[in-house]
Amino acid sequence: ISQVVFSNDSVASVSSRWSAQMGDEMDADNIYIVGFIQTWDDDFYGTITNYNRSTNDFTLISTFDNRLLSNIVNLNDSTLLIAADMNFPGSGLSNHKAVLFSTNHFGDIMWEEQFGCGYLCNRWPIQILPLSNGNIAFLMDEYNGSLPFSEERERAVLVMLNSEGEMVWEEEVYPGDEENFRIWGGGMVEVDGELLVSYTNPYEYWSTGEAWFNYENTVFLDRFQLDGEYVSTHSYENEIPNDNGPVSIGRYLYRVCQMQKLEDGNILISGTTGYGGLLLKINTEGEVIWNREHFPHEFEANDDAIHWFTIYLCTTPTSDGGYMMAGQYDSSPSELYPGGIQTAIAVKVDQYGCLEEGCQVGIIEPGLENRELRVYPNPSTGVFHVELPENEEVEISVYNMIGEVIFKESKVRVDEYLLDLTGNPRGIYLVRMRDDASGSYFGKIVME
Repeated sequence: ISQVVFSNDSVASVSSRWSAQMGDEMDADNIYIVGFIQTWDDDFYGTITNYNRSTNDFTLISTFDNRLLSNIVNLNDSTLLIAADMNFPGSGLSNHKAVLFSTNHFGDIMWEEQFGCGYLCNRWPIQILPLSNGNIAFLMDEYNGSLPFSEERERAVLVMLNSEGEMVWEEEVYPGDEENFRIWGGGMVEVDGELLVSYTNPYEYWSTGEAWFNYENTVFLDRFQLDGEYVSTHSYENEIPNDNGPVSIGRYLYRVCQMQKLEDGNILISGTTGYGGLLLKINTEGEVIWNREHFPHEFEANDDAIHWFTIYLCTTPTSDGGYMMAGQYDSSPSELYPGGIQTAIAVKVDQYGCLEEGCQVGIIEPGLENRELRVYPNPSTGVFHVELPENEEVEISVYNMIGEVIFKESKVRVDEYLLDLTGNPRGIYLVRMRDDASGSYFGKIVME
């Protein structure tokens, strides 16, 4: 199974392609499921199946030769949009094309567009997103083996089509550094007439001609106008953890699997940090509200494995305000799992992304090294003195205990900053000072 289009509080299972997007809600009874079947002869058939919740019946709607279906969107009462990896077994290294096609609810194809890229070049689908202007955004992963190791060898490709499947424009998405050539996964949402695209850069190119893990990889957020004009790129390297780990797979190798706009207007990014399941909540300006890394309890004793990781392939908000994640856990052989393990997981967290109740108290993300910031007097009735580095331009932010930013000022250049929180409720707050040279410092303060 690649993706389930679901009703409330249902969770999708997804394929090991690791680039799934949970689609629009269907009616209360019917769920569309896309996936594929591989035969012993290496033939592939994409499948659309309908599941009726009331009768518990599965009905095969249609099959598609040589198409590994990965994403489905219910565009309207009569139209489905489906993305697929068009596979050509035995055709050498150029055997994958990303395909976007439209069907009616009986599986009859109305139009189809194939996105190949030539000799030794493969494209795979990542996400479909219908937009407010009636067009369709389609995000793909491209690997061009005909090119030398560079930023152009592997990249994300973003295309815009109209409702008839005709190309409107195409843009490239890069990590912004020619040494970090590989895009890994991704997601996109539309916000206020802009298209936001998230992705990571887990590999880098060495001068020896080899590619290896990028231990300084992070999550990026690109902005585009709906007409394709590039706006900006934001890196979260100073806002989410990365300790440049020495282990064989790298301590943090981020991968984005899904990006979605929430009912509160904010955005949730999910995937993996390389070890734990990743949930990153940001506002529409790209500012971090909270960041969580989860390690399911069942696997806590598995600390002698050479490598292991948890990945959230898709996430859906639940009716209690929390989130439900579906994904997988992988581990090399260990005392707990002598033969290694690869298993599906389901994880439920609360509205703050907490696996343990109350994790948001005193832990305001991104939680880098949590270096101490000197603040006095503390406690105070509202006015605090914050010691800052000399002759450095910094940003001051204050968070409450649910991770909301209640105060922020940029381009501060003084040795001692007067922070006035008069009028805010009594309680515990976290002050964060960030500068480009040394990262972030934190200080906990108490308002009396």
